[in-house]
Amino acid sequence: MVYFTRRQFLATGGISGVFGGVLSKFGDASHNPVEAEGWRHPQATPGNTAATDDTGPQTTAEVQWQLQIDTAAQWRFSGLAHHEDTLFVPTHNRLLGVSTDGERRFVSEPGTERWLGPDEERTQIDSDPRVFGKWCFVASQAALYALDVTDGRPRWRYDVNSSIDAVVLLGNTLYLSALQGSEHALLAIGAKGGEQVWRRDGRLVPVAATPNVLVAATEQTGTLRGIDPATGDQLWRSELRVSAASLQAATVAVTDEMLWHVRGGVLTAADAGTGEPRWTFDLDGDGSDRGDRLAVADQTYVLEVDAERLSAIDPNGDRQWSRHLANPSRGIAVGGETIYVATQTGLAGIDSATGEQRFRVSPAPTGGDGVTPLVTDDSVYGVSGDTIYEVSEA
Repeated sequence: MVYFTRRQFLATGGISGVFGGVLSKFGDASHNPVEAEGWRHPQATPGNTAATDDTGPQTTAEVQWQLQIDTAAQWRFSGLAHHEDTLFVPTHNRLLGVSTDGERRFVSEPGTERWLGPDEERTQIDSDPRVFGKWCFVASQAALYALDVTDGRPRWRYDVNSSIDAVVLLGNTLYLSALQGSEHALLAIGAKGGEQVWRRDGRLVPVAATPNVLVAATEQTGTLRGIDPATGDQLWRSELRVSAASLQAATVAVTDEMLWHVRGGVLTAADAGTGEPRWTFDLDGDGSDRGDRLAVADQTYVLEVDAERLSAIDPNGDRQWSRHLANPSRGIAVGGETIYVATQTGLAGIDSATGEQRFRVSPAPTGGDGVTPLVTDDSVYGVSGDTIYEVSEA
């Protein structure tokens, strides 16, 4: 199958309009926020809740398989995506397709001919993978790519005029921040074929979404704003701020009613409809938020990487428990009644009600950065250091 850039679509009359402006629709450009089942986002949901009703190992655990990968700049990624029996694993300069049995299915590289047009160069993957239907979406410098979920080959792409700050997928719509023409813009792009749904001027970096609100951060100050995901209209502006929005999306989570944010050792809960804070909780940390992560289920679970601490905060803002956790890394997820925490060499399972450790496994021979554990079908898949692995009940 031949894939097309937006410029090639225009040249063949696929749509009308001027590239870089507000494009006319082609195909079905209507926004539909309904989510398909499955772990199709790096943090499980578009709202970054990192929680699922599925369960992995609950009491004991053993490693089913492990696979070595390239670890360059792994800290830039938050998590994996999953479609049927394939895991999509981002690394610095390639996207790996790995079966849930641990077999390497494909390697998709930005620098290869199928990714490129004349006089183009792509050197790295710039976003976590997200799956809609038969496509897996990743950004690479000045383009958003739709890759075939079966073989990782690019089928179409959406060109912009700069590197892409961030990508969020909600239902059948992708949101991204980049230069379009000579101006920064927040863009809504149809996931079925790359049609532009709307454009909002300004450098707003998308970080999380629900059907009611797209949470974005201003690039310069990090101030959070609520955007209507269907129209691009601004709904609210909050005083909450994120540091380095394109790298700190996992410090923000949103559901239909609430917005959570952790920064500088403080957890804040705000109204998702207005952006107004309801309460704050001082985690007694050292003020560093490098690598801090959230998971939101019946309670909010906060992993403070530098402080080596995991805490459970209830909906009223009271701490239910807190515990030391040695050598955590940049990932936390909730499946059933277990919290799965990425460590520098593997995975720890923590009882969500009590904070007691249920198990700990170390499949990675070389320690390093981790990502959000992916929980599905009684297993947990993760990356630690140079290793991707599966863990299930022993």
